[in-house]
Amino acid sequence: MALPSGEFMMALLLMVAHLRFSQPKNWRKVDTDCPELEFCYCQLIKRGAKILCRDIDSSDDLARELSKLSNTSIFQLTVKQVNLTVLPSFYFADLKMVTLSLIHTPVEYIEDSAFANITKLRRLQLESNRLKTIPAAFSTLGELTILILSRNFIETVNVELRNLKNLSELDLSRNRIKNLHPLALRNLKNLRKLRLGNNYIESFPPFFFKRAKRLVFVDLHNNRIKMIYEAFQGLLQLQELLLFNNSIINIDRLSMGNVPNLRILRAAHNSITDIRKYGPVNVALVELDLRHCNISMVDSEAFRALGDLKKVDLSENSISYINGTAFYKQSKLENFNAAKNVIISVRDTFKNTQRLRILNLSMNRISDITEAFLELRSLTSLTLTMNEIQFVGDSTFENSGNLKRLNLSFNKIRWLGKKSFKGLVNLKLLLMNNNLFLTLNGSLSHMPMLKYIYLEDNHLEVFKPSDFDNDPQLGFIYAFRNNLTSVNGAFRSLRNLQVVLLQRNRLQAVHRQSFPRSLNKLRTLVIEANPIVCDCLLSWLMTEAVHVTKRGVPMCQGPAWLEGNLLYNLTLENLTTWKEGCDPNCICECVDDGAFGRHVFVDCSDRDLTQLPATLPADTRALDLSGNKLESLDSGPSNTAGLAKKAPFLRLLNLSNNLLSSIDPSEIPQGTDELFLRGNRLSRFPIDLVSKFNMSILDLAGNPWSCDCEDYAFRQWAEAYTDVVEDAEEITCAKGPNQLVSLKRFMDLGQKDLCPSMMSKILSYGLPLLGTSGRSKYGCTRAEYAVHCSASRKTT
Repeated sequence: MALPSGEFMMALLLMVAHLRFSQPKNWRKVDTDCPELEFCYCQLIKRGAKILCRDIDSSDDLARELSKLSNTSIFQLTVKQVNLTVLPSFYFADLKMVTLSLIHTPVEYIEDSAFANITKLRRLQLESNRLKTIPAAFSTLGELTILILSRNFIETVNVELRNLKNLSELDLSRNRIKNLHPLALRNLKNLRKLRLGNNYIESFPPFFFKRAKRLVFVDLHNNRIKMIYEAFQGLLQLQELLLFNNSIINIDRLSMGNVPNLRILRAAHNSITDIRKYGPVNVALVELDLRHCNISMVDSEAFRALGDLKKVDLSENSISYINGTAFYKQSKLENFNAAKNVIISVRDTFKNTQRLRILNLSMNRISDITEAFLELRSLTSLTLTMNEIQFVGDSTFENSGNLKRLNLSFNKIRWLGKKSFKGLVNLKLLLMNNNLFLTLNGSLSHMPMLKYIYLEDNHLEVFKPSDFDNDPQLGFIYAFRNNLTSVNGAFRSLRNLQVVLLQRNRLQAVHRQSFPRSLNKLRTLVIEANPIVCDCLLSWLMTEAVHVTKRGVPMCQGPAWLEGNLLYNLTLENLTTWKEGCDPNCICECVDDGAFGRHVFVDCSDRDLTQLPATLPADTRALDLSGNKLESLDSGPSNTAGLAKKAPFLRLLNLSNNLLSSIDPSEIPQGTDELFLRGNRLSRFPIDLVSKFNMSILDLAGNPWSCDCEDYAFRQWAEAYTDVVEDAEEITCAKGPNQLVSLKRFMDLGQKDLCPSMMSKILSYGLPLLGTSGRSKYGCTRAEYAVHCSASRKTT
């Protein structure tokens, strides 16, 4: 027998799945039709028809529409914004419906038989009408489970509901209820939820709620209640009670009474002055809200019996201290809010609340947080804004490894210990804005998950390169309105940097070297309202940071020729052209030196100059004087300062293709290490120059070198430093009578070529002639020999 194919099996499985999941779950499909309606809309669903009648001006038109529905099984009928002031008897007669909603109409009165013959109605919503009393018509609705009468003008609750024995939810909120009949809830034994919020209730009749023993939820918020006495005693199933926005002066009867399953109590915005001890019966409380009362005292054992308590809000009171013994010994408390009190100290307050995750102590008078949170290893959010904290000591948060959000803003912090935030390995958000500290003191390093840091409105003067070390996820830095004068290298290691706000500081430059190698993730940089100097140090903003959003309108405070210009209106040429001290015969270019400073490169080449430029920029590092007619480097009659004074920081000097016949080392700036002398009239190699300067590049070819015995010491030096004399292989001797050297390559010559007469004397007498001649055994002067020896030492 052949097995069925894979396609057949797949089709069979799909068919079975379709049959299974297409069956109704909790209801039977109702067989009904939508009649043709003129003013209403009908939609068929599995449970019957949904009818919507809205914006009908005439009640007669509505009545005619409803008469067409007598044979329709209606699941939901909604009548909305219909001009109907009185609901007459038998208005819905013979309609088979489960839910009826009559909302946003001018209905003021409902006749006693208005709902006659509606036997299956389960939910009735009469919201946002003009009812002043609870209609007696409800007495016929014995199967009703949900009744909503909110947003009417009802003033009194009498016994109109006594026949609604199946009612489980009653909403009378947002009326004008002042009076409650003692037996108003009589027979409502199945009532689970009662809403009486936003009324004018001042008190309850004795045992008012006792007749509805199955109540789970009671909402009485925003009334005028002053005392609750024993109103809720004996409600063994009550779980949630809303009493906020009343005038209640104490809840002692409630906290120490017999409501054993009460889990949520919200009694904020009352006139409660103290919190007494909870228990011994009411110990199931999980959430307690007592914010914005007049509480000044919390009993030392207030919550000690509440082993399941997880959330407490005591904010906006007058509490000065909470003893650690107030909480259950192994408390399950996870969320505690005591903001806007007058708490001075939190020492030992949280010794029993190791499970605490969210803690808000903002707007108090706390000055010292040392050791306050060492027990809170589960803490994820800590808010301490607007206190009087003056310092954060080392290891304050060393056990807070789960903390993700820390707010220390608006305090008086002047000092941060270097290890203040040690242990915060999961912190993502740190707010320290509006404090008084001058430096970060390296406290923010080694925070591997930190992403947001708020430092605005402090007195910070400098960001150091080590301030954000090992903070690989840091992406958002808000440091505006400080006194920052430097951020050199501060952000270099932040590969995920996205937003940097530095406006309103004292920065003159924001260097490229302060940012990571790749700027792909940088999205926003703000530097306006700083005394910025618009030069080449900012040119990277126009070349490498074109994609970055540069908010604001930073204005140039320098250099003088760009003062008052808007930075982002300038071109790259504007930023790199340097005018201060630049001779009219030259072109001066500002260049970023790669080490948080600027260099000026001066190009005076091919200008037919016969003397040095009259002026040079103070930061000149490179000077190109090639292709001119300079015969010497003296100042000339019109120049009072030589090159060494005009450009004391010069590193590169190009004198190629001039008419120089000699070089005086004293005329070369001391720091010069790149010198180009190609194509001049030099006949003597600059032995004195290389003995005084630490050259890295020296070009000498194209000169009429004499190549005699005096040049042998330089020959030895050049051989030792072939990497310095870049054109060593191109240097040739001038044409002359000595055929040993004439037109020969200088580096190919030896001592016998440069000093033939000395070699013959050595051969004749066997000893060098010293003393009177002042020359060494190689026929060189002592000065030359010193250079030669120096070269020998360097090669070894």
